[in-house]
Amino acid sequence: MTFEFILLALLKNDVPVEISRYEDTTPFYCLQDAATLNDYVENNYVFEHDMTAAKNWFIENLNEYEAEYGRFLSYTPDALDLTTQASKDFYDEVYLANQPRQSAERINTMSMEQSLKFTIVLLAYKSYVDKNEENKRHQIFKDILNAGELSDKTTMLTEYHVRYVCLPAPR
Repeated sequence: MTFEFILLALLKNDVPVEISRYEDTTPFYCLQDAATLNDYVENNYVFEHDMTAAKNWFIENLNEYEAEYGRFLSYTPDALDLTTQASKDFYDEVYLANQPRQSAERINTMSMEQSLKFTIVLLAYKSYVDKNEENKRHQIFKDILNAGELSDKTTMLTEYHVRYVCLPAPR
């Protein structure tokens, strides 16, 4: 017998329920989504990016680039601490290097492979910085929720009202 898996929101109050069906024969994707949603609810409806993954992606690409082509712009390890002037200066350099005019000049002075790897490192660092900024914005929202500064929370569920689970459903 083949099963589909459904993602079900278990609610304590009279709140509409949304069901998602998973056609895959394994519960992996359903379980992954349920875990993500439960983390989201338990974290006061604030999503936080895993900065370790973004940081490691950048460092991995940076190390590959530097091993093959040498120093990458003015990078120093201080650029990973996003509160320092070194990180601001490096981000500005990354931002400028990713502009169309500089990209065109880079293509003329670098091989296509080097230019591609250079761009990947730029994007990895930009992703790292962007995820950090998004986490900061989400933390501000979380602080507002925790401080009780919202005047009307009636449209929000608390972590005690909802729990996401995966259940097998025969086809």
